[in-house]
Amino acid sequence: MLGLWILLCAAFLTESCAGETLQHGRQLSIRLQDWIKKLDFTSLDKSLNYTIWSDSVTPHRGIVVGGRGNNRRFAINSVNFDDQGTYTLLNFRNQVSSVTRLIVISSTNTKYCVADATLSISLDGLKKDEATLRFSNQKQILTLVQQGSPVWNLHYNKQIKVTNSSIQVVRVSESDVGQYTLFDLRGRQTKVITLKIIDAPVKVDNVQLQYGQKLRIKLPVQTKMLMFTSKSQNYTIWSSSVSPKRGNVAGRGDDRHFIINYVNFDDEAAYTQWKSRDKVIAVTNVKILCSIDTQNCVAGATLSISLDGLEKDKASLRFSNQDKNLMLVQRGIPVWNLPERERIKVTSSSVSVLRVNDSDVGQYTLFDLQGRQAKVIMLKIKDTSNLTDRVELQFGDTLSIKLPVEAETLTFTSQSQNDTIWPSSARPNRGNVKGLDDERSFIINTVNFDDQGTYIQRNHWNSRTYATAVKVLSRRYTQDCAAGKTLSISLNGLEKDQVSLRFSNKEVNHMLVERGSPVGNLSGNYNQINMNSSDIQVLKFSVLDVGQYTLLDGQGREAKVITANLTEPLSWKPLFITMGVILLVGICFYVGKKAWKRQKAV
Repeated sequence: MLGLWILLCAAFLTESCAGETLQHGRQLSIRLQDWIKKLDFTSLDKSLNYTIWSDSVTPHRGIVVGGRGNNRRFAINSVNFDDQGTYTLLNFRNQVSSVTRLIVISSTNTKYCVADATLSISLDGLKKDEATLRFSNQKQILTLVQQGSPVWNLHYNKQIKVTNSSIQVVRVSESDVGQYTLFDLRGRQTKVITLKIIDAPVKVDNVQLQYGQKLRIKLPVQTKMLMFTSKSQNYTIWSSSVSPKRGNVAGRGDDRHFIINYVNFDDEAAYTQWKSRDKVIAVTNVKILCSIDTQNCVAGATLSISLDGLEKDKASLRFSNQDKNLMLVQRGIPVWNLPERERIKVTSSSVSVLRVNDSDVGQYTLFDLQGRQAKVIMLKIKDTSNLTDRVELQFGDTLSIKLPVEAETLTFTSQSQNDTIWPSSARPNRGNVKGLDDERSFIINTVNFDDQGTYIQRNHWNSRTYATAVKVLSRRYTQDCAAGKTLSISLNGLEKDQVSLRFSNKEVNHMLVERGSPVGNLSGNYNQINMNSSDIQVLKFSVLDVGQYTLLDGQGREAKVITANLTEPLSWKPLFITMGVILLVGICFYVGKKAWKRQKAV
């Protein structure tokens, strides 16, 4: 029993240990939490053992990025074999917190070039005067560069260029196909590049996309296979027998495309189209960049930052301006000790900051799980307090005012009124609110003159954010009516007992309806008027009723002006005559054709 307790205690006290294998030239990143005091390094052969970083020691190899907090990291941008060893994190009590054992291996890659193009081999942090390059194929083995200087030989003397960051083989051809091996000063193999020449007509596209954009590669009918080649992977991403592991293929024939809806850094690669096993027809080199954008929001609105395909639990968000540098979200969860944490909302598709104000102005940086910057959003607050949208509507039209999420009240101001007509916590007493979130609108189905005025939106802090000034005009139109039919004039929401109707033409000008009741007059057309709750009807319309009808509201304002015209009733007689003539001609043609055939047969 005592032995069991000893084993449990030993397991509890043992530091966490992680092993990491990186290709030469890749980045090493070690997280430095707040409680970490220093980072010790022990080389692989145990010959070196020193503090590589602490509060008082500046790294002579690698850098420390990020401020204090969970975002601080020790990074070596391009590792080499001398970086192999053990990296030990110690806390303020000088106790081991975690250990990372690094192994560096040679990187391998295949590059496709057209004839006369330039093959560029990156040194990936290797110093120029420490680099040696050897070429080999089935026929020969040649040293092209020795410690940063091109080596003379009959074939390559004028084709090699060496810079501080790369070695270039200029104007490659079929004789240059083979393996290029890069060595460091101690003769260790850091990189192996296999060069393949693709036919000159092959189109090579270099595409730069921002994180989250759509990748679209056309796959013509002759494409039988699509290869994915990155720094660490080389495999068939699609063929007739292989379904895409990433993205999808849509369309048919010459309209067929390989599509990735939201690209991320792992999609950065060369996409090679093959017609057969030894025939390349196209290469698309894709580079992914950090997305940079500016969003303008009014005070009280919601800032929404799309994850663009990044998984929720892999997303982190940092806010920074002149006064602050805060982590808002860590791996999909709002930081627990964040002030006003309730304003941060995380969904599977976005991170939202609710009710933004002037203190939220600044830069929002979205990181993926490896700490790479996926997106940078600059927030600016837009002042709309003095903006007024002026709208003119005809009587009976529909008024629609968009209510964004920051709007919490809507007030109506006219010469006689100043009221809140839509509070966010009560039913509207004028019009209706339809829709949700950014699709929300305040609607009055049929406006009248009492709806003229200014509609003012206010936010969470009761500050004016937007205004709409509405003016209502009389509706004027022409209406045709056949003799003996009924002319109908809609009230468009006016109450029956408040409306009046006046008729006028060249000969008469008198009231037909006053306050909802037909009026007797000299023309004797009292019995022609029929009143309903929704319209006024002029029965048995005739030539005497042709003229102008003016609908008045309870205050004598002209709501509608209708010009009524008399039209002739539709007669079917001419149509029947025309159809009969056409039928008769058809019969004559048919009979004549039959007779001509009989005569020809005789």
